[in-house]
Amino acid sequence: MLKIALISSYASPLAVSGSVDCDSLGFYVGQLGSELGALGCQVDIFTRRYRIEQPQVHFWRPNVRIIHVPAGPPGVFGREPLQPYIEQFGRFMVGFARRQRGGYDIAHACDLRSGCAAQQLRRTLGVPYVVTLHAPPAQQGSAAAVALQQQLLKDADSVLVLCRQHRDALQGLPGRAHTRIDIVPCGFDPALFWPVRLRARGLLGLPSDAFLALYVGRLGSGHDIDTAIEGMAQLANRHAVAARLLVLGAAMPDEGGHLARPLDALLSHQPCETPRSTRSQQSFQSQSPNQSHPSVQSHQLSHLGEFQRLRDLAGRLDVEVAFLGPQPASALRHWYSAADVCVATSCYNAFGAAVLGAMACATPVVGVAAGCIDDMVLDGETGYLVAPHDPAALADRLASLHANPVQARSLGVQGWRRAHRHYTWRSVAQRLTAVYAQVLAGVAADVAADGASELAGKVASKVGASASLA
Repeated sequence: MLKIALISSYASPLAVSGSVDCDSLGFYVGQLGSELGALGCQVDIFTRRYRIEQPQVHFWRPNVRIIHVPAGPPGVFGREPLQPYIEQFGRFMVGFARRQRGGYDIAHACDLRSGCAAQQLRRTLGVPYVVTLHAPPAQQGSAAAVALQQQLLKDADSVLVLCRQHRDALQGLPGRAHTRIDIVPCGFDPALFWPVRLRARGLLGLPSDAFLALYVGRLGSGHDIDTAIEGMAQLANRHAVAARLLVLGAAMPDEGGHLARPLDALLSHQPCETPRSTRSQQSFQSQSPNQSHPSVQSHQLSHLGEFQRLRDLAGRLDVEVAFLGPQPASALRHWYSAADVCVATSCYNAFGAAVLGAMACATPVVGVAAGCIDDMVLDGETGYLVAPHDPAALADRLASLHANPVQARSLGVQGWRRAHRHYTWRSVAQRLTAVYAQVLAGVAADVAADGASELAGKVASKVGASASLA
């Protein structure tokens, strides 16, 4: 039975809250750990303690424990503030691993900075490790992050990426060592996502005759909701199609400001806790002692400013947009199924979870040809790919789907088939265990070769000594 140390230094699976985190590292780590445990692996997820009352060892799922590492002060904050505490994080991991019977067969750092802790584990205890890099080199941020990436490319037993674009970018780096680069994508849970189109709009109180486009993701300049709003404006102006955009997953700043324009009959009732599902997230945040942390305050101010900017943009362009806030995971299939199309305009769609959710619900996707989306969506077969920041191309594809509902249904069905064939979490976990097996086989071969070389050296020295005596 494989024993795995899954390292997620700053993102905990316990901090995931419905649709707002569907494309987050914590969600990815939680799903991956759960499926590895279901396959029979023993998994310890190492993540930083963000509340003082959290137990050191939390028995979370079958075969899966979450180990809360006391590194830095309690409180949730992002990657950069955590950097000074990574060495402390790694030292705790080494001490914890020493106390485990048999230790770990392999470590898996789930993000760039967690790779530092994995390095400490190997230097001290000889545990081989792999690291997942979610972004190409240009998006890693600071010079220190780029330097760390280059170091991990030379040092890791395997580097995992989520799509071909990221692999090609890493392979094109000058001076890259011959480290393995394996593609292991994100996945979806078939127990949560399936088509419920016939009853979805009735359950959500959505108009049955409206053309609805759905965007699922966070607010932020890098997520390019502007293109979605501008595309909807061009859809109305150039193609005379009255459409409505639903923005799901981005937390609303207040209860009264969730609509850019009044949307008739949109919220006639709320069986899925539509806008007021933000209470669950607010409840989670109120438990965390991090609200006064400068990085959190800065994020909240930025979020509020972005919301106001997008609402103003929609008002100027006369586009009907509903900002619906975070939704519980159990309600997401209704939103995906109710939409005529899912738009994915972000060039920084790290995991592609929203795209997979739409495909699993047989909803066609129109997304930018970038990152994970470029691998998941087959242009003209399961949806359409458009160039980044091109609202005119987006409008043209939306108009085509509106004019050809039979073709739109066909694209959705093909997307459903592709999602089940390649992207369930079970198939992702199986691909990952195959990578682990290849890494461990390579390590074993290297050890055997080193042993044979050492033995040959000893034999040669003895033969030489015997010859000199003769």
